Amino acid sequence: GLERFVIGASVAGRTRPEAEELIGFFVNNLLIRADLAGAGSFAGQVEAMRDEVLQALDHQAVPFQNLVEALAPERDLDRNPLYQVAFTFQNAPLDRAEDGPLRLTPLPVPAAATHMDLEILAWPDADGIWCHVIYSTDLFRETTVQRIGAAVVRLLEAGLTDPAAPLAGLALADPAEAATAATIDGGRALAGDAADDDLFARIDAALAARGDAPALTGAGGEVSAARLRADAARWAAALDRAGIAAGEVVALMLDPGR
Repeated sequence: GLERFVIGASVAGRTRPEAEELIGFFVNNLLIRADLAGAGSFAGQVEAMRDEVLQALDHQAVPFQNLVEALAPERDLDRNPLYQVAFTFQNAPLDRAEDGPLRLTPLPVPAAATHMDLEILAWPDADGIWCHVIYSTDLFRETTVQRIGAAVVRLLEAGLTDPAAPLAGLALADPAEAATAATIDGGRALAGDAADDDLFARIDAALAARGDAPALTGAGGEVSAARLRADAARWAAALDRAGIAAGEVVALMLDPGR
């Protein structure tokens, strides 16, 4: 995974007491840098992230759009500029409110769309912190997001139990989940050297084990694992004969709509 990355966070934008009671939208988006290269202990990384958050808050008056214009990233209408993962801590109370005959009750609103790859909203209450996750269904399955959430909880529990422990040594999965992650498509765990080889070798080993079982299913029918493996080998040989080396970009010409 990435060792250096940026996540987004939203702030209320009401830094002055005069703005607390005003009606209006003052929210601004901040960029939070994370650097895990050479990370030490869990406590040390928390302290480093705390410093990054405080630095970002010191500049929260700078509109996010100004940052986008100054940094001028390559724009993509399908993605949010500068960051695609966001975490927002909602410290505003969400309790019921009453004023005479008027009663306000917070209700959950299902998200029909998202402009982020992954967004986490957190609310504190008497029992702890509640988290609501919004994610792109083009990128994640519900089970994947659940595993991410469980991994975060497990990381926090391990770090709070032993704050001096090296961050890289804290487990994100229990032994059973780790064994499941070592398999492809829920099949048997890969044995031998293939488990330590690169991803492509692991996929090839899994396809070899499936034989004539379906590997791909689409509108045009099914493709067996054996055929997919043979086609991949044929294309690899053709690219090798054409002098295409590892890491080079190869263009594909497909039928419209595919």
